[in-house]
Amino acid sequence: MGPVDASVDDALTEDHVRLDGLFSGLRSAVARRDPGAAAAQDAFERRLFRHMTWEEEILFPALRAAAARYPERKIESLVIDHARIREKLLDLAAQLRGSAWIEAGQAVEDLWALLEGHNRDEEKGVYSDADRMIPAAERVRLLSRWRGEK
Repeated sequence: MGPVDASVDDALTEDHVRLDGLFSGLRSAVARRDPGAAAAQDAFERRLFRHMTWEEEILFPALRAAAARYPERKIESLVIDHARIREKLLDLAAQLRGSAWIEAGQAVEDLWALLEGHNRDEEKGVYSDADRMIPAAERVRLLSRWRGEK
């Protein structure tokens, strides 16, 4: 992996696109009251949890360790968003288990509103900041963990 492949912004924004596709499938399944909505929610949740966990366990500590001292309040705000997103996903899962389609539809729209703002904050902030503040060799190492490489 070379320096071109060492962009946190590129890698995680690309994952946002994949997550948006999974979310679109979930939203459609809920709108159709499809019994497969729970499976769509599970697929989206697994991918999103992997994404958020990597940020919290790998990216945010690397930013905290950067020489330029990343503002903790920016990281804290994203971690709070992650907790709210996890809560919304638990609520949605419960509504789907109970076939509460109207409530599930509202939960999907609420979740989307939260995700849109959160993703914008990451893509216009922390990801580009990571590319600027974390040395390229360290980004290569971090992103190899993102990609599941040793």
